[in-house]
Amino acid sequence: MSVNIAEDTTSLNCGLSALTRAAIGSEDPWQRAMELLSKARDGIGLQPDVVSLRNAVLACRDLDWRWALHWLEAARAWTQPDAISYSSAISAAEQAARWEVALALMRDAPVQPDLIMLNAVISACEKGQQWERALEVFDEAGTLKLNPDIVTFGAVACACERGAAWRRATELLARLPDLGLRADTVMCNAVISALQKGTCWQQALDLLGTMKLQGPAPDAVSFTAAMSACEKASGWQLTLQLLDELLRLKQAARAQMAFNVCISACERSRRVEPAMRLLAEMERQDLEPDQISFNSALRACERCLAWQRALALAIEFGGGMDAAGLAAVANACQGIHGQLPPLLQRTERAALWWAEEAGKFSLNGSAMAGDLLLLFTDGLTDNLHWHEVVRAVDEVVERLPGVLAKI
Repeated sequence: MSVNIAEDTTSLNCGLSALTRAAIGSEDPWQRAMELLSKARDGIGLQPDVVSLRNAVLACRDLDWRWALHWLEAARAWTQPDAISYSSAISAAEQAARWEVALALMRDAPVQPDLIMLNAVISACEKGQQWERALEVFDEAGTLKLNPDIVTFGAVACACERGAAWRRATELLARLPDLGLRADTVMCNAVISALQKGTCWQQALDLLGTMKLQGPAPDAVSFTAAMSACEKASGWQLTLQLLDELLRLKQAARAQMAFNVCISACERSRRVEPAMRLLAEMERQDLEPDQISFNSALRACERCLAWQRALALAIEFGGGMDAAGLAAVANACQGIHGQLPPLLQRTERAALWWAEEAGKFSLNGSAMAGDLLLLFTDGLTDNLHWHEVVRAVDEVVERLPGVLAKI
């Protein structure tokens, strides 16, 4: 579908403005905007103005940063790009995490940088995992005679969180009252996450408590970040308390992650029973335990050599087990060495070998890695005599060329 060429600059700008707001047909709006602008200039010699440039760069901002820069550079031939055009180009570079491009645009701009530019450059540094560079840009605000707002502080805090620079993040938070600014939930969450990465669980809990008492109101991200901090400190009971509060928020999107954090905390603290109860509670909450849930629970069993629990979980999860889960089951079964005949002990080591190799084998296309382990565990849970289990395992082993040589 072709684009009608505008007959005057006003019509051209109206068309470009419309294309920045919504897609037309099946084509991307920025492509249509570029076609319209090119035909206006090259087809009928219509001279775009600075408003045309703004709309062209805006159309590219969220889609292709290179086109935004192209039009910004090309526009120098017919107009002087303004602050809005540069801000849009910087935002395009920020969306693509091209922090070096964003920074160069701000510093080379022939116009006075504004706060929108500064915030976009800091966000670009954050997305590019350049937290120290983000702080350098933040420090330039005074030289540029700009007053940072809460968006600025939030962007720098997010950059510090990415770099686990929790001290700098907390310093930023402490500066807000003196500037007459009030932290928002996004900034507080970034600081809690930075504290979590720095294993500062008590400070993370203190900040969460301040949010609950004085605001801003914590959300599901606040709770899961604080829970992760407690999980790293093996504070499994604290994670359970926070989980109860989170569930009252009824934000299902974060509930799955929160349960997984709690199960992981139980694993770190060698608490098998709470981990099992959490798996059951997930199902009562209409949540599907995933690979992370089961693996954390299996590792809890492994650390306590709770082989019965590990085998029961392995059977429940069935073919969904991955290499890490299979290894955890095999290690948990070290607790039953001496109670089983040598072949079964060798089979455990075979299961561990398969897990380490992360390889899969097939028997007529139907059996997967872990089937041999599940075969003898099914026999144990069904109270078969161990001779019957050994015979069944023998039948499988005989059909696996080369496996016994690796045990």
